[in-house]
Amino acid sequence: MGSPLIVPGNDASRPAPQAARGLPRDRRFAGFVLWVLLPVAWIGLTPPFNPPYQPIKRTRAALRQDSAVLHEFLSKYKKTPADLNSLRSFAYIHHLPFAAYDCFGQHFDYQRLDNQRYLLRSFGEDQVQNSASSPTDMGVIHWGERPTAQLLYEPSEVAHAGLYPAALLPGADSPNLSWLARVFVDPVNRARHLVVRHLSRPGLFMVAPHDEVEEFLWLPSGDQIVFTATSSMRYRDGLFLWDLRSDQVVNLLDLVKQAAPLGPAGGAERLWLSLAGLGRRGPTVLAYVHPRHDGMLAPDDFFHPAHLVAIALPGEQARRARLASSDEYPAGSNTINLSQRLDLRAHLTGGGGLGFQRRWLQQQFVGSVEPVLLAAQSWSMKAVSTPLFPYSLWVLAGLYSESVPATGSAEVATRESLRAYGAEISRALLNYALAPSYLKALALYAYDTLMDGKSLPYRFAQFPVAESPGLGLAPKPTQ
Repeated sequence: MGSPLIVPGNDASRPAPQAARGLPRDRRFAGFVLWVLLPVAWIGLTPPFNPPYQPIKRTRAALRQDSAVLHEFLSKYKKTPADLNSLRSFAYIHHLPFAAYDCFGQHFDYQRLDNQRYLLRSFGEDQVQNSASSPTDMGVIHWGERPTAQLLYEPSEVAHAGLYPAALLPGADSPNLSWLARVFVDPVNRARHLVVRHLSRPGLFMVAPHDEVEEFLWLPSGDQIVFTATSSMRYRDGLFLWDLRSDQVVNLLDLVKQAAPLGPAGGAERLWLSLAGLGRRGPTVLAYVHPRHDGMLAPDDFFHPAHLVAIALPGEQARRARLASSDEYPAGSNTINLSQRLDLRAHLTGGGGLGFQRRWLQQQFVGSVEPVLLAAQSWSMKAVSTPLFPYSLWVLAGLYSESVPATGSAEVATRESLRAYGAEISRALLNYALAPSYLKALALYAYDTLMDGKSLPYRFAQFPVAESPGLGLAPKPTQ
């Protein structure tokens, strides 16, 4: 037999096993450090990948930077920008540093609240609005003046219907004195935003997810709000329950329709809505719910018991919402009497609020026609930029209507001038885009009624039965 063939690469051509375990071991360790440990260390120690401290720090710096641009914009144009793109264009033109994104890769959230106020914030790592039970988002807000004393809604034991206390809209404290809620009206974007701020946790702000909020009330717990909203191009009309603990919003009308019909409003998509009251037993929420159409709305139709809905929230849980029982909502005693003076201050306690809120509540509408009308019109003009403005126009038109029979033997021209002023103010309310939809429909009714030479079927004032002629009234209709 011949010698075996030695093929390169077979066992006979390899180095001895001992040689393979010598110097290459150090080389393998060096390779492990170079190709594994160093990249891991680089990723872990580089600032952008060191959560959460570096992104938070850099996002706060970006917010301060953008806030400075906002102040420059406000100083130059005397109003806040319409949106974030407008602010970015302003920064580009004036060569100002500006960041449209936070350090979590998402757009900053900008809310224009009104001509002078705004909210700019980052939703942080979770990219959702914070709630009462979650960490606070980073943000900058220009809220404006805050009241030094509380203004509270004090519900009765059982719910009784009444006129919505509009004085709450510019600011109302929660029953537990932990929150302050406010409706901001934005004439540029034609929006009404409900915003709440926590009074002991700086930076905790929440915005209700609806751009046409009309009225709201705090529930007794102090952590939930009911609000009405209509006429939005993005959201449905409804009576909503907003839970601040979880930032969840549900339409109560959808829930109770499963239990019992709501009369003619049950299947309507377009609604006129107004909050009518709140009772502790249940607790129970009262609201006027009426199908919305393009015509006028008579007060005795809207404020009729047939359109009053009472919803109980056992344990203040939305999923258990139902129509209220007779002990929670005693039927027969919940009708607004239009022939009596309508109360604008029902259930309000605390005596606080902003200055113009206190002045609204101090109006008596008692005495001679001329000083009452001039005082009401003066206050109305001061409330133009507030959510109380449409309510003041509705009241003012009613006061002019009431003044006609109180003028007694005054000249016919004077009486007709007063009626014409009331009609013009009703038309101004009808054309005011930010007015609640039911107030605009009531304004159309008031305009047609006054133009027909008739008086309105409700009253706010207590005028003398008749006055001598020669009233020196020369007010200008509110535009």
